[in-house]
Formats: sequence, C-alpha cells, structure tokens
Amino acid sequence: MVDENTPGTPSISQTTRIAPPETPRKCKEPTIRHATSSPYLQPGIKANLSKNLSVENVKLRLKDLLGLPFTPGDFQAHLIHRILRGYDSFLVAGTGYGKSLVFEGVSKLAGKRKLVIVICPLKALERDQVEHATAKGIKAYAVNEDTVKTPRFWQMVEQHAQMLYISPEMALSPAFLGLFKSSSFRRCTAAIFVDEAHCIDEWGEEEFRLQYRQLDCLRPFTGNEIPVAACTATCQTDTFDIIWDSLGYGHRPFWGLDVGVEHPNLCHPPALLLDPFQCILLDDPLPDECL
Repeated sequence: MVDENTPGTPSISQTTRIAPPETPRKCKEPTIRHATSSPYLQPGIKANLSKNLSVENVKLRLKDLLGLPFTPGDFQAHLIHRILRGYDSFLVAGTGYGKSLVFEGVSKLAGKRKLVIVICPLKALERDQVEHATAKGIKAYAVNEDTVKTPRFWQMVEQHAQMLYISPEMALSPAFLGLFKSSSFRRCTAAIFVDEAHCIDEWGEEEFRLQYRQLDCLRPFTGNEIPVAACTATCQTDTFDIIWDSLGYGHRPFWGLDVGVEHPNLCHPPALLLDPFQCILLDDPLPDECL
C-alpha cells in the first residue's frame, strides 16, 4: 500500500495508471480508460498545444520563430507535439542529433509567459545551453550556486525566464521548491526536461549525486499538469527502468522514442597489419620500449 500523502512520493491513481515500463522504442499510445472528444487533450491533463498546430506546422513554426537555417526533423517535431499535448516523454537520440532544439521548441510554442525547466548535470553544459538559447531570442538563465548570488536573481527568474537550466541538487533546494509553491509559477511551467538522463543511473547511486534518484520529489509540485521528459544518448533497459522509477513515470500518459545513434559520416575502416613492428595508426614506428 502506497501512502498518497507521503512527502516526495507521487500520488497514485488506479484510474490513471498506465502499463509497466517498456523500452522506449516501443512507441505505443498511452493507456487511457476515459474517452475524450479531443485528440489534443488527455483526461485530467493540461495541454499547451493549439488545436491548429499539426506536426508539420511545428516544423514550420520553429524554423520561423528560432530563425533556423534548416527544417527540424520528424522526431523533434513529433516529440514537441506530444509534450505540448501533455505527455510524459522519453527520448533516446545520439549526441549531435538536436535534443536541445526540443527544449527550445517547447519553450517557443507553449505560449506566452511559459517556462521550460531543463535539469543538467554540469554547470559548463548549463552555460553552453543558455548561450545557444539566448542567441535564438529566448530568455534563458542558468541556476547554480554562482548565479543565485546575483541581486534579485530569483525575482528575475520568476518574472522573465522562458528557460531555466538547473542541476538536480538546485532543483530540489528549498529556494527553488519555494518557487514551485507559487501557483502562478506552476501555471507558467510548461515542461520539465532531464538532459543526459543516463546520469540518473550512473551518478545517482551511493553518495555521489543522490538527488538524481530523488527527482520524483518534484511530482507533488508538478501534479498532473506539467509533463516530464527525459533525454539521453545512451540507455540500456536496466538504465531505462531506473530512470522510469526516479522520475515518477507511470501515472500520466507516456510516449517514448528511440531515434538511434547512427553516424554515417563516422566509421572505423579495418586495415591489415602486415608488419607487427609498425603501428598503422602512427606515422613513426613504435619505440623499442613500447614493444
């Protein structure tokens, strides 16, 4: 028996529970027991998607709003569309596939005065993402122990931010959770992303970065209105199960997508080593002490 009133434990409703986790490549519609007349809204789920915004329109709008020299890919448009419809989501896509465009796309298309929160593992990654988002006209802030020292920082975040890049430790800090206690802040939050989600498995155990395994503590604040999406370039089934539990998945509609990690421009052509004393990877023979 799960106590629904236990702090830090997402509430469980038998009427909204969906099937147990499966690997992300099995992209099925979430199991919903109550019918709805709108294909854009799931029962009890708040969506930020205009009924006139199709997947193809997502591509066109993003290219225009973000000033992109290219058209976003199908997987980016589909994932943005699902998140704006209120789905919890999971994305497996290789490095360089454009996962950050999904964060920025949700921020731009969710509507005015909407906020996207991205949980990042490193401050260097936060700074890099903020620079890219700012260059596209998005008011983005990095939230860490350095930036919070800025005078009136939290006030600026609450009033102006469109995107926040934050560590799991800072996301669970009293100062940040204090923002979530504000109903206006919750209404403005369109989605929460967990970037490099495999860190939940690799870094969240023992005493290294325990907060990674405690991110489901955000669910009592996000309720049934704010979708949570995880993104990573690498995810085995065991890692996926840990991410599923740590992010409190299973109580809202869910959509997962495995794009793959193929890089056709990168390859390792084999070559026959004819002389064991000549390393084919170096211009010069190996020194004697290396043999």
